Amino acid sequence: LFDYIQTDKDTIKTALYALIFGAGTKRMQSILGEIPVNKFLAIPLIQSLFMARNEEIKRIKKNGGATTCFGEFLSVKQFSERSILAQLCQAMELKLLEPVIQMAIENTGSHGFKILLWQHDGFTWAPNDSVNMQLWKERLTNAVGEQAKLLGITTVLS
Repeated sequence: LFDYIQTDKDTIKTALYALIFGAGTKRMQSILGEIPVNKFLAIPLIQSLFMARNEEIKRIKKNGGATTCFGEFLSVKQFSERSILAQLCQAMELKLLEPVIQMAIENTGSHGFKILLWQHDGFTWAPNDSVNMQLWKERLTNAVGEQAKLLGITTVLS
């Protein structure tokens, strides 16, 4: 993908996020800069994502909204289809990391850990005792790995 597009990881990642979260071609072109958006959208994987995204937007419109993985209905009367799509994706990112939050709540003592920074697709953490660094790293990695498997998501915590 990098060789074909001939750009850096950040540009491709930003363009992919924009595509998945519902950005139009003008926004995608502004992200891609000199790379023609049509060249990006012509890549078979990107084409599939684009078509799936558009089908999901149509489904949201037809159903008058959509329900997040947490059971919250998002209505098109309150949000645009693209906003709902973005919120569905963001809810799934949170659902993937839900075990981390639960473990942090349950392990506040000296042998536990703290979440220092929460990001949209990750987090920064520290053990309450540095002796437990490797133990918590393994536990968190395994917990997120198990959650990913349950959700049918192919990913790893790094």
